[in-house]
Amino acid sequence: MACATQQHATHVERSATDWQDSGIVGELLSSVNRATGAGLHSLAIAQPGLPGYVCANAAGARVALDVDALVCNETAEGGPLQRVLHAVALAARVAGQLSRKDAETYEGGPYAEVAAVLVMDDPALTFEQAVFELASVAFGPYRQITSAYLLLSYDSSTMSYPAVPIRLKR
Repeated sequence: MACATQQHATHVERSATDWQDSGIVGELLSSVNRATGAGLHSLAIAQPGLPGYVCANAAGARVALDVDALVCNETAEGGPLQRVLHAVALAARVAGQLSRKDAETYEGGPYAEVAAVLVMDDPALTFEQAVFELASVAFGPYRQITSAYLLLSYDSSTMSYPAVPIRLKR
């Protein structure tokens, strides 16, 4: 299935270093906490390799935090950066990305949890649409991923990234 041909906004084309430098990962973590009550805190950069970040859960246990852009398969394979064709393929793209994340080796553990945060910058996709498209789907089961979230384009009216919890099979 082909991706939409619209290009991502420039600010999404950030490396993990850019995210760290801009403080955006802290903002993403705050958005997840506001939307879900996850209680994640004490964000730190994990060195070296994956995960990119670690934090603590409400009980104080270590959580691997893997933050990544949700893009189409063609982009992931080295093609030009494009938006996900959300109306048709959002669930399939989320499933593929989570499977790839679950296959990663997370260094520096053990971790009580591994949280995948998928960031999608598509202003045309509303929070309501994302919730509707993902509500009937349970992803997994996964060997490592214990929680997952889809963060949408920055919403200036709420000054946050709307966060949609992704339901996982246990």
